[in-house]
Amino acid sequence: MTHDLSFPSRPKRISSQYISYGGKGLVFSEYGPYWRNMKKLCTVELLIALKVDMFSPMRSELLAEFVSCLQKTASSHEVIDISYTVGDVIENLTYKMIFGRSKDDRFDVKNLVREVLIQCNKKHDQET
Repeated sequence: MTHDLSFPSRPKRISSQYISYGGKGLVFSEYGPYWRNMKKLCTVELLIALKVDMFSPMRSELLAEFVSCLQKTASSHEVIDISYTVGDVIENLTYKMIFGRSKDDRFDVKNLVREVLIQCNKKHDQET
């Protein structure tokens, strides 16, 4: 809360307009009444201990899978890309929290976001 006013007004980017429905998300919206209401909603409804604790078993399960993968890779003396593996764990956790199931080929949100950002950057480069 100490630095709240330092972060809400970020420079506007074309990609943020596409991803967050015209800057309507907490991350990309400008400081003002809308941002304050979104922040209140998140702190009162989404980020309370009860909600965070609700996903604890899911986090523990995915962490156990991650550690098992690291142990298996280490025992076979293979090289592992930790950044990719951690990203995969985070992606799986996000899918389970949002969709209620593990990721599958029908919902490749990570690549969809990547494609949107690439297209937005191309559009921005053409305009400048």
